[in-house]
Amino acid sequence: MASFHRQVFTHSGIIAGGTIFLALILFFLVRDLKARTEGALVLNSAIEAKIITIHSLAALKDDSVKARALLAVFSPLLPLKEDLINLPKEIIRRAKALGVDASFAYTGEAKKSQAGLGGLFFTMTTSSSYSAFAAFLHDLETLPFFIRLQSLDVVRGERDRFSATGSGQIFSR
Repeated sequence: MASFHRQVFTHSGIIAGGTIFLALILFFLVRDLKARTEGALVLNSAIEAKIITIHSLAALKDDSVKARALLAVFSPLLPLKEDLINLPKEIIRRAKALGVDASFAYTGEAKKSQAGLGGLFFTMTTSSSYSAFAAFLHDLETLPFFIRLQSLDVVRGERDRFSATGSGQIFSR
């Protein structure tokens, strides 16, 4: 009977050892499979990002061709930088004609873009009634220049007088 128990324990030990060995193999295989799956997902994400980038570059290339065509039309509409020399005097003259006390000064030059477009930065101050100021702003809109106001601060003063300080850029080629 002792021999029978010994054989049962031996066979049970072999089966238990084999089961533990197979469980360890399965554990490491599952871990390796998870690591490979995560790596594949990362690669898939990288490939998707590259595909999106390629599509974006293709769209930018198409937009670049359209922009060049529009630039050829738009560029002649902009004045040469030299044509802006007398603009401060012209703006002050127009302001006085509308009853607006104004000062206008260039503060710097805008760096030219790759397309050769640039411009001049300016500051301007005015003092007038509100209706005269509105008429002056409308008059500025009729000038044959592309003007971008970056800031405009309007303050109401005494006797319905308004003071305004602004800065911006006049585009040129």
